[in-house]
Amino acid sequence: MYQVATPNPLLEQMNHILYHIMREPLRNLACTTTLLVKQLKNSNNPELHDYTNALCSNAERLSGIIKGMLELQHLEQTPLSKQQVCLKSILEKAQADLASSHETAVSVHSASSLPSVLGDAAMLKIAFTAVLQNAIEATPANSTINLSIQETEKSVTLTFKNPCQNLGSSMTPELTKPFVTANKVRSHIGLGLARVDSIVKRHQGSLEVKVNKQNEFVVNIKLKK
Repeated sequence: MYQVATPNPLLEQMNHILYHIMREPLRNLACTTTLLVKQLKNSNNPELHDYTNALCSNAERLSGIIKGMLELQHLEQTPLSKQQVCLKSILEKAQADLASSHETAVSVHSASSLPSVLGDAAMLKIAFTAVLQNAIEATPANSTINLSIQETEKSVTLTFKNPCQNLGSSMTPELTKPFVTANKVRSHIGLGLARVDSIVKRHQGSLEVKVNKQNEFVVNIKLKK
């Protein structure tokens, strides 16, 4: 069964602006900075190198922001294929996608075998991958991400927990909003949990993020069975 996204004229207009209008000046900026770097390659002026490096960095970040916004809008507009899907299979595929670049272990706790839920397998894999990637990037080396699963007659709740450092509880509700991030790495744009929130809401589920008393970052995803 497919669920087609409701047409949103504002989103469609924003998509046109991002894809067709903003890309041209961004390409010009990227080309200009590349030419400047080549021209100044043999310069002995460190300030000029600092300026060109800053231009390159900002051009890359702006490119990442535009790409991220387009991806977020694509998630909002992509039709959902709703059917019974296996949580175990989706979680294994999400972990496999990250295994080549990350070695953090994921410990799964469930009172029974992992249940099925009603949803789009591809979309849910994107959501779980984003949650795990966020947790891995925030988790110290040799730590474990804990996943527990609670099942009721009508729903399944997945709870991801990972150690976190210097993350205030007042900030956590903002982390599901686009471009809000606790990661200080400049290349990190802050769209991971925004993607998760979008996908979960399209599945008529709920997403909650918080920091518990054990100083763990907790992500609760509730989905319909």
